[in-house]
Amino acid sequence: MINIFFDDKNEYYKFGLLGLLHEIIELHTDQKIHLLGLRQNISRADIIIRAYPAGAETLCHPELIERKPGSLLVGIYEGDIQTLNSSLMPYCFDNAIFIHRTEPIKRLVNRILFAWMRARVKIDGKTGCRKGCRDCKSVELSLQEIKIISYISHGFTIARIANILGLSVKTVSAHKRRVMRKFNIKNNVELITLCKVTLQITNQSKVCFIP
Repeated sequence: MINIFFDDKNEYYKFGLLGLLHEIIELHTDQKIHLLGLRQNISRADIIIRAYPAGAETLCHPELIERKPGSLLVGIYEGDIQTLNSSLMPYCFDNAIFIHRTEPIKRLVNRILFAWMRARVKIDGKTGCRKGCRDCKSVELSLQEIKIISYISHGFTIARIANILGLSVKTVSAHKRRVMRKFNIKNNVELITLCKVTLQITNQSKVCFIP
């Protein structure tokens, strides 16, 4: 039995991709797939499928720490997939591929199958968060950067943020640009989405908060 954890609000895409995975697994293995509920432990999953906004691939995701060895993470990427840089990803994203909703079926099948086989080959190695978090490459933000993007995510203007924090508009704008470069995101929409979705995924205010 191959356990699949699938977290995506687009039910039509979820239904289609599950059907595709069923065909792939049935054709190449003698096993069946079992869909885990969202409240079940993600550590039981052999394949984890989640939607990620632009920039999320640079963050630590604590819920992935206990991933099963040899499991495959399939990220449905909401940003520009051409800008992804695997060298900047934390250990959470070991054995991971990122796909786009518009990706052709044939290419999707080949990529998922290859990634699944590669993940199974690496099953005996020390991968993912088991390497340890101390040397992980996840993006870190200063306290000031966290404050600023948190206010932005709640709809505050740059001028208002500057007034609240006792900074100049120029300084706040510089912090904002630095954060966007760290996450490799292009606009306010991606920044706000990243902040809000991160809070929903981790269920904690580790990255974004209003002080």
